[in-house]
Amino acid sequence: ATDPGAAGGGGELEITWSSDASDSLIFTWNRMGDARYETAGIRAVDISTSDPCDGKTFTLPNVETTISVVNPPPGEAVGVCVRVEDDESTTSYAFGVAKPAAHAPFEGGETDDHDSDRNRHLTTRLNWTGINEVEGFDFELRLVADPGRMDEINTDTDPDDIQAACSDGTFLAQRTATRTIAVSHAVTSGLTPYTGYLLCVRHRNGAGATNWIVPVDNAEHHTLPAAPPSPSPDSSRTAATDDGEDFDVTWTVDLRNRATVPWPKTGFVVMNTIPLTSSSTPKPEVCEDGGLIGDADVAETLDGIEFDTTYQRPMAHLANHYAFACIRAEAEDLATRLGPWTIGGRVTIPKKVAELTAAQASAGGNVTLTLEGHTTNDATPAQAPWWYKANTGPHQACTPNDTTGVTTATQDLTVGGTDLTAGTSYTYTAYGDKECTQPIDSVSFRAE
Repeated sequence: ATDPGAAGGGGELEITWSSDASDSLIFTWNRMGDARYETAGIRAVDISTSDPCDGKTFTLPNVETTISVVNPPPGEAVGVCVRVEDDESTTSYAFGVAKPAAHAPFEGGETDDHDSDRNRHLTTRLNWTGINEVEGFDFELRLVADPGRMDEINTDTDPDDIQAACSDGTFLAQRTATRTIAVSHAVTSGLTPYTGYLLCVRHRNGAGATNWIVPVDNAEHHTLPAAPPSPSPDSSRTAATDDGEDFDVTWTVDLRNRATVPWPKTGFVVMNTIPLTSSSTPKPEVCEDGGLIGDADVAETLDGIEFDTTYQRPMAHLANHYAFACIRAEAEDLATRLGPWTIGGRVTIPKKVAELTAAQASAGGNVTLTLEGHTTNDATPAQAPWWYKANTGPHQACTPNDTTGVTTATQDLTVGGTDLTAGTSYTYTAYGDKECTQPIDSVSFRAE
């Protein structure tokens, strides 16, 4: 109910009005002794008139102090003039409006996940469609967050919980509909990653408000997860293998108190980068070209997850290599909706150590060069190709060794016809390329 002044009215009868539904509008006034009352209807266009009852045709007198307006026009103010029989000095009036009718649930619409570059996967727009905006009423919108993304409001979906949650939700907008039309509403700010959102809508006017309406089946929008924290190498489990050919790396990701990313290990895509020659952290684009680490190699821990991979160590004549870990979260089980990459956890993959020795160094004879550790990364380590040349004395040309049929981890190479001179020092260097520009190791000796 509303007092006459608030509704646009006046007079000593103090007419009030109330509306419990869209088809209910009731005017009530004060009784004056045993008088009878005459009534006349007035229209919304008369609301600004100084004397809206002037010239109106009144009904026959009646003892009732109430009158109902049947099926009042939606959203339109209607009024009534009341006076005591044959006493124009008591003429009073008031305008009222029927309570809005509840509208049907609307559609869930769609979630737009923006991808301005390959590292920025974030939800920037939640859009709901099919909201039934009715002319003559205000409609109010609120947003309810569901951090658990369980499509449940207040841990339930019964009507009382939904009404309470919507009333406590974040206010978005309230505006007056100028025509009846189905509209859309988008939320583009204040969105938290990895959160469910439900839009609540209700109509309202001076008579009150409808119940909150939510999308069909309480359909929530879910934003994408945020970027996980950076992986950290576990030094206790990161080292060369027993045979020295490979390098094992274990990374851990601490997910404690991280509400914006999933916890289960299956909620992530984990990659390792290809071996890189630079120690600088690359752009996340390199993650797309890395190697996918399967779920079997990702373990859930008390603090988060861990995963490992094995790299081939670079040959002795090459530089150290560097590897990074890439991780991104996926929205529930929807692998097509992925959050941004996090890249980090740099690990140095040290090159192999190869040693060149000269077992024989007799005057007038030959020298036998032995290169140990310069092996391929095959299942059975075998000597890799190498070249040699002397820095002093014979064999100063870059010369290949003979690797035909060699399958051992070391190789002895006999350099013939050197005619070593007694008392002379010689230096030989092994190289990893045929131009002899990438040294592996050198050996010096004195011929006796």
